[in-house]
Amino acid sequence: TIQKILQFLAIYKIFHKFYFLNVESMKKFFVVFLLCLLSSFSSAQTNTNAVIEGVRVPSSVQLAGRKLQLNGAGVRYKAVVKVYVAALYLEQPSINPEQIYNTKGSMQLALTMLRNINSAELGRLFIKGMEENCTKEEQTRLISDFRYMGELFARFKNLEKGETLIIEWPASGAMAVSVDGFYDQTPIKNPDFKKALLSIWLGENPADWQLKAMLLNNGRVNNNNQGQNR
Repeated sequence: TIQKILQFLAIYKIFHKFYFLNVESMKKFFVVFLLCLLSSFSSAQTNTNAVIEGVRVPSSVQLAGRKLQLNGAGVRYKAVVKVYVAALYLEQPSINPEQIYNTKGSMQLALTMLRNINSAELGRLFIKGMEENCTKEEQTRLISDFRYMGELFARFKNLEKGETLIIEWPASGAMAVSVDGFYDQTPIKNPDFKKALLSIWLGENPADWQLKAMLLNNGRVNNNNQGQNR
């Protein structure tokens, strides 16, 4: 912003020197100057990263060369305990869970821990969340993917406060999971499993209703039958 001000002042000096502005021209010049300045402030505010419970949440991220926009972010509560900050990134923001499940674009879900948590415990929460939103038939079809996720969580014992678990779905390719210093390019490409996993947060029976609302475009979602967080 300061750089833009200096640029405008330099332009003004040159313009004044060679064209000897009259009062009316000077007024027009400063109107344009103020509009550009306000635009600069607006742009700066739009690109400002949010901070939730001390966790910096970028307004956008890059995945496989594609820019993803922050769709929404919030805190996952288990009873009254703060577990993690979740942030959902999409190529095209949406408030519709089905649209998000079926998107062909890239997406990312980032979970930053607000307390130390055993990975086995987190894995059980994931499995429970998927079971709450999948039929028995769907669970049977996805059993191999469920098993892989369980084995994946067993590979790292604990998630420390401040560490971020990132789940990525590139537009083309399999789901990837990373935690600070750990990366796994899973063989999971099944879109039904993506839906099952995302339903933990966005499904008909989400683990945390308030978090669902925040992930779906910062709360602009209508839930008529909100239940208790699990």
